[in-house]
Amino acid sequence: MRLPSKILKPVRGSLAALLCVLALGACAREIGQPIDAGAVEKLTPGQTTYADVVRQFGKAIRVRGHGSGTVAHWHYLKDTPDGTEYDSLRIVFDKDGRMVRVVEWLDSGDEEEES
Repeated sequence: MRLPSKILKPVRGSLAALLCVLALGACAREIGQPIDAGAVEKLTPGQTTYADVVRQFGKAIRVRGHGSGTVAHWHYLKDTPDGTEYDSLRIVFDKDGRMVRVVEWLDSGDEEEES
């Protein structure tokens, strides 16, 4: 049984629109997990451990030896219709895995508030 073209034209148009929306959604990228600014502020040098930070923010994307300790880097990136959201956090840990200090904390949300 063949459907009349009057019925197929609107269906084809709707299907094409749906496929475009799905294709655009597939192009959006999200890497890592968001880093909560309030949680960063609660990190305490000498007390917070690497394991504590991993529980809070997930696995670091990069961990490198640095002198007698390590530097760990967490990164979050998400494309949105309004631009790209990002967070970047680097922390130095001593040889025992205790936090020494935050080396870098970038939050795209902070920049938007300053504008």
